[in-house]
Amino acid sequence: GHVRHAREIAVSNYITAYGNLTRDPEVRFTPDATAIVTGTIATNRREKRGSEWASVATFFNFKIWGKRGEAFAKFHKKGSRAFLHGTITTESWTDKKSGEEKSKQLLLVSEWEFCSESPDEGRADPTVEDVPEGGPFPWEKK
Repeated sequence: GHVRHAREIAVSNYITAYGNLTRDPEVRFTPDATAIVTGTIATNRREKRGSEWASVATFFNFKIWGKRGEAFAKFHKKGSRAFLHGTITTESWTDKKSGEEKSKQLLLVSEWEFCSESPDEGRADPTVEDVPEGGPFPWEKK
């Protein structure tokens, strides 16, 4: 069998999420004035259900620290499109009311990119990213 090196495993958690924000980013600050920006991004994929294609949404909570987060919040609002790059992490805490241990997974963003608000803005032809695995391909739509 193939033995994976620790370096391979560490980078295998790096993901990119492309979608729309479901709410305005929330900006908070630590006591030392470091920004913590949180929000949720909805990504869509198409999957075949029987003979029909359906759009299926997946939601990712995200967190962006520091100046990078402040800049993101300045230029994005509910409905904005964004590319978010980072790693999935688990945050754990104790609920103050119940004393129950809680946890959630989120995308810890290390980089983000602007993207056009219109899917067709800035390009003439569909790209591979427009095509769900197995189609339907843009030129097949009737």
